[in-house]
Amino acid sequence: MEGGVAEALTSLLSDRLAVLAGAGLSMAPPSLLPSAATLAARAKATYDAIYVPPRAPLAISIEDQAEFFFAKGQLGTVYLQTLIDRDAFAGPPNEGHYAIADLLLVRALQTVATTNIDFLVETAGLQLFGHVGSGIDGNAVSALPPDTAPYLKIHGCRLIDLVNTIWAPSQITCEPVASRIRNSAQ
Repeated sequence: MEGGVAEALTSLLSDRLAVLAGAGLSMAPPSLLPSAATLAARAKATYDAIYVPPRAPLAISIEDQAEFFFAKGQLGTVYLQTLIDRDAFAGPPNEGHYAIADLLLVRALQTVATTNIDFLVETAGLQLFGHVGSGIDGNAVSALPPDTAPYLKIHGCRLIDLVNTIWAPSQITCEPVASRIRNSAQ
C-alpha cells in the first residue's frame, strides 16, 4: 500500500495522475444507484409482464437484453426509454463523486475516464461551485478550455446522448459509437 500511495503522489506532483472509474462508484451511499443485475431484473419483470405470452421471456443478463434490442433496432427506444427506469441514474453524489470532481476542478487529476453514464460527478462539481468538463468522445473533451481536466465518459452519458449509450457489445463496431471510440483513442 505504501508503494501505491507514493506512486500516486509522484504522479500527482508530476501532473500525470489519471483515474479510471466504473459503475461501482455510484452504488455507494447515499447515491445507491442500482447494479446492472438489478436493472436487468427490473427490465425483465416489466417486459415479461407486458409481452409474455405470446413472446418468449426476456433474457436475464443486461448484456443479452441489450443485444436483443440492439439487433431489433430498439435499444434506444424500447429498451432504454421504456424498460430501463429513466430515474435509475438519479441520486445524490457520494464522497467518491465529490472527490473526483474536486480533484478535477483543481487539476490534481489530469484526466478521468469512466464507464458511468450518470451525471453525479458533474453534479458534485456544481455543488462545489465548479464545472466538471465532460464529454462522450475525444472531440468533445479536446474542445474544453485548456485549463479544464477532461472527464471522458466512454460508455456515453444519459443526459448527453441517451440512445447511443453503450449497453450491447455489438454497438462498438457500429456508428456513432465506432467513431466515438476512434475520436477518443488518444
